[in-house]
Amino acid sequence: MRSVCFAFVMLFALGMARADEPHSPRLDALTKKLASHERGAEEAFWRQVAADGTPIIEDAHEPGHLLVSFVWRGSATTKRVQLIGPVDPPQPEADLERIPGSNTFATTLSLPDTGRFIYSFMIDGDKNTRFSPDRVRIDPVQQARL
Repeated sequence: MRSVCFAFVMLFALGMARADEPHSPRLDALTKKLASHERGAEEAFWRQVAADGTPIIEDAHEPGHLLVSFVWRGSATTKRVQLIGPVDPPQPEADLERIPGSNTFATTLSLPDTGRFIYSFMIDGDKNTRFSPDRVRIDPVQQARL
């Protein structure tokens, strides 16, 4: 409980606490396509991600901020994907959510448009362990520079 309170205070102090979580239009579109069982939707999404690079950066419609979506292409056996970073400004580690009906994991943050970030992913890490170096992976399609 103490760490949850600390994370909230840290986000609030940075001016990043939001009443509702940001939503990526691109991820929302993928979710809708998958829910309607559109064939090839996930493959088309990842072809576009490979062409554009990651993280996915979109307009936040909020001065001084961008929507930044971190995505990971898992497999049917992937259980957990955790974002490590971004580190400037500090962020609590966050689990990426599996998009229903897919092997795509994602989380979207509203981040300052002046930021420069370093991040990686921890794949199938133990929920009781904060950091497992043997499970850390860099983003294989990272091209975007914030």
